[in-house]
Amino acid sequence: MQADGGAIYPVDLLAIAVLHRSTNLIRGFAMLVKQRNFISAAPLLRLQIDNCLRFYAVYLVKDPHEFAKNVFKGVHISKMTDKSGKSLTDSHLAKRLSELHPWVKRVYERTSAYVHLSSTHIFNTFAPTTPEKQKERIQKLVFGRGDCFPTDELYEEATEAFIAATDVLFKYLVGWVETKSSPPKASIR
Repeated sequence: MQADGGAIYPVDLLAIAVLHRSTNLIRGFAMLVKQRNFISAAPLLRLQIDNCLRFYAVYLVKDPHEFAKNVFKGVHISKMTDKSGKSLTDSHLAKRLSELHPWVKRVYERTSAYVHLSSTHIFNTFAPTTPEKQKERIQKLVFGRGDCFPTDELYEEATEAFIAATDVLFKYLVGWVETKSSPPKASIR
């Protein structure tokens, strides 16, 4: 906020909103992982990726400040376009960000399955069984508090992805600060 003599631009307000959301997602994700509640933690990873996608959009549009103003007005980001005229759908944003960070699209797609009720949720109701019972096709259905299915490796992978998403987000937030520190334009490089 001190860059460019403390001037406030629309992208600053968007950055602050993203930082506020991100900070709370981090807290929630950490709490849910500690409680071994993957079904609730996975959508928070998807939301952190959403932060990355939507803030990255300011780098893809003709006028980043107009983009931010439209977000404040409630215009859906998917109704706006990038410099080439393509709609800023989540899928398009994930594809574009994946050009620079190849893992984004895969994690975006996998975690989206946790946002919308899907086969992922159905498969997560089957508790792990012994190899012998799997051969016999005996499965135990479970529901309730916490998880009995994800492995420690899955939690580690999700945590690493959350950290990576946060790093990507900070890269573009810092890029904005650097741009803002180079007046007179304060337009996204």
